[in-house]
Amino acid sequence: MPRPTMTPDDFVRSALQQGVTIEIRGTLLTMSRRFDGTAQGFVAAETAVGLIYEAPQSRSGSTWGTDGGSIGGLSAVRSGCMVLHRSGVNRRWLAAVDRLQATAAVDQLPEAIPPRPVT
Repeated sequence: MPRPTMTPDDFVRSALQQGVTIEIRGTLLTMSRRFDGTAQGFVAAETAVGLIYEAPQSRSGSTWGTDGGSIGGLSAVRSGCMVLHRSGVNRRWLAAVDRLQATAAVDQLPEAIPPRPVT
C-alpha cells in the first residue's frame, strides 16, 4: 500500500471544503457527508469521504462503510448520508487532525463545518 502524503493540515482543509464531518475515537477515524440521495450526489459524497484513504495507518486495520463497493452504497442512497470508517490510524496524525479541526471550528472556517449527524 502506498504511503499517504497528505498532511493533517491539508486533510482537515480539504474535508472542510468538501463538507465532510470528521469524528475521531481512539484510532478509529469516521468521515461522513450528507447528500441529496441522487446518483450524482452519491458520487460526489463518495469522492469527498474517499479522503479517508489518505489517513496513515500505523497498525493493521480496515476501511468500511457505505461506499459503492458494497451493499452499503444502497443504504447511503436511501439515507442520503455517506459514511466511511478507518481503523488503525496513526494516533499522532489523528491528534493533529483533531487539534486542527477544533482550531478551524473556532477561528478559521466556522461556516464550512457541517452539523454533526444525530446518532
